[in-house]
Amino acid sequence: MADKTILTIGEALKRGIGLSWSSPGVVGLGVLTEVGAIVLSVGLQIALALFLFRDALRGLEVVVSPLVGVPTAVAPSFDLAATAQWLIPLLAAALTAWIIVLVLRAIWLGAGVGRFADRLSAAGQRTPLLKLAADNLARVVLVALVFAPIALSGFFIGATLVGASGVVALSLSSSTLSRLFSALLVAFALTLALLVSRGVDLLFRVALVRSVAAALGPLDALVQGLGLLWARLGSFIALALIFVFLQSMALSSSSAFASALQSMPANGGAATVLFGLVGLGTALVGAILVSFLTTAEYAAYTALDLDARGALPRPETASPREKT
Repeated sequence: MADKTILTIGEALKRGIGLSWSSPGVVGLGVLTEVGAIVLSVGLQIALALFLFRDALRGLEVVVSPLVGVPTAVAPSFDLAATAQWLIPLLAAALTAWIIVLVLRAIWLGAGVGRFADRLSAAGQRTPLLKLAADNLARVVLVALVFAPIALSGFFIGATLVGASGVVALSLSSSTLSRLFSALLVAFALTLALLVSRGVDLLFRVALVRSVAAALGPLDALVQGLGLLWARLGSFIALALIFVFLQSMALSSSSAFASALQSMPANGGAATVLFGLVGLGTALVGAILVSFLTTAEYAAYTALDLDARGALPRPETASPREKT
């Protein structure tokens, strides 16, 4: 085992981006996950809109038919049975889509962290990506299940902070000083809620990395991940902020470009088709950038994890005799 070192933030960032760049298969799994989530979400939204539009047309027929003297046999009341016929299958489809996206994400992260741990370790193994995904799928799922109540608790803590600050703000008088204090109180509560949410998310990522990279169970990964996060808190926070900024820039750029295309005049025909294709291409580029940056983020966390465990080899340096 290599000697334990303290990996700098810049070196961890460099290794993360380098590993993501040299791992097109892992990034491809990320793109598949992101595109699958977008397609399933859009498909469910379109289906919901079509069903609601159909019910709206039926309601409009019930209202308008008597006004124009056309009899209608439809009773002007809400038909729960008819609504349940399409609402229940749609909810089942939404649940299925959510499970599919979660499985795809678990495959992506399990294969990615496993690949990065192999490449960063002294052994330098080259395990096939699909085997890594199969071996680590259960670990990722178990870590997610363990973190489900933790994430739910974090949500309730944040909601309680925001709700309590709102109640206090409404109970104060309407003077200028009270309004200023109310605004500061609500802003402080929102900041705390955001910190709790981001903290839980960061702990989940660190525990997931420790579980896959060190082949640990979910509870051991949680305890050791908490210790790792506490020991390298500054490095993890700095890397998380850097990647949040980069992902926000990538999404903002792609969204701005797509909005600019939509605002351009199109008189139908080839121009409309071209703008549609370019818009789809922009969405795909955005998914690729987000997948690349997320992969790089987990690669950087894996480097920090191996470094903390002393499993990250030191860079080879030439001895004084070799230099001369």
